[in-house]
Amino acid sequence: MRIRLKPLPVMTACAIAAFIVLIVLGSWQWGRYGEKRFLADTTIDDVALAPFTVAEGGPHLVYGVRDGQPGWRVFQPIRYGDVSIFVDVAHVAGSAPPDWRTVATPQSLTGARAVTGIPVTPRKQSAFAARSDPDAHVWYQIDLAAMGASAGLDHVEPYYVAMPYVGATGQAEANPFAGAAALDPLPPERHLGYAVTWWGLAAALVGVYLAFHARAGRLVVTR
Repeated sequence: MRIRLKPLPVMTACAIAAFIVLIVLGSWQWGRYGEKRFLADTTIDDVALAPFTVAEGGPHLVYGVRDGQPGWRVFQPIRYGDVSIFVDVAHVAGSAPPDWRTVATPQSLTGARAVTGIPVTPRKQSAFAARSDPDAHVWYQIDLAAMGASAGLDHVEPYYVAMPYVGATGQAEANPFAGAAALDPLPPERHLGYAVTWWGLAAALVGVYLAFHARAGRLVVTR
């Protein structure tokens, strides 16, 4: 069997470029799938910061979806030695942000002898996030340096502490934004689905390319 192909130059160049992009995107998503699987199985040690004092300036509100519902994570700054550290200590439900001056510091923080939780380094800033309002203490992505600057804090640590939340029953419950979910809320399976999608598009592109050349008489298969 002999295959004779007379490729169209412009179409071939565009198809090769698109094929490479699709393969790269699929490989990137496959890598993210592996990373998220690893993070999901990794145990992160808690920290215990004591003694500490609640910093002045009030809490900052960071947009966060919990159980499929929009809301606002309460980030309260504290002073620990010579540094300032933000603590993710509560979640206020609602699509509209509350006035930060009406949000009281949770008892789980004011009544604690130590700040205990999971240290989290925020992911890189996204250019596609909604614009934050520092004056209103409203943030659509975590920018600890900017949050500290708006509160007049110095020596702000590049990580925050995700403390357990206190549920409606008054019992402590795991912070839903801690661990791997704090870095990227997408589950590993979503990245696997994206990888399969990109690679599937690459395969479809090859099929369309060959079919077009066959209909144009530029792809001939003979025995």
